Amino acid sequence: MDNQKDLAQFKLTNGSEIVCEVMEWPDEGSNQLIIRNAMTIVNYEYDGGDRAYAFRAWIHFLEDDKDYVMMNSDHIITMNRPTEYLVDQYNIALKESAIVTKNRLEEYEKYKLNGLKQLSESLKQLFGLKDSKNINQRIDSDKSASNIIKFPTDDTVH
Repeated sequence: MDNQKDLAQFKLTNGSEIVCEVMEWPDEGSNQLIIRNAMTIVNYEYDGGDRAYAFRAWIHFLEDDKDYVMMNSDHIITMNRPTEYLVDQYNIALKESAIVTKNRLEEYEKYKLNGLKQLSESLKQLFGLKDSKNINQRIDSDKSASNIIKFPTDDTVH
């Protein structure tokens, strides 16, 4: 495949309209397309009759260009090649989406790290340790070894 993206605009049987990169068209006897970076076109109509359009992710939380989607071509009413203007707007939407995804993933990594730190601190307090390196030693040396863990709240978890 060359560097040129094979973009298509589809109108689906449920009324939605998407623009996507087609990675593989259906073979004879098949009804499955392989697509990526699918964005739905959202139409906003205002009281004065004005309209605006925006792109939104068609399937949420697909994070990069390696995330492919199989689409059933039986749900396509019509297909066309998007106009130059639509392609430009689509590319802008993809770049903005990539920035939002990057920021969200960075925040999620911070959240996970913070959660691990809180868990480590809780374990230190639970076992009366000054650092987390000795937690395994403390667990292994516990003579009352059982599958019951006592939490500070006096609840028992099995």
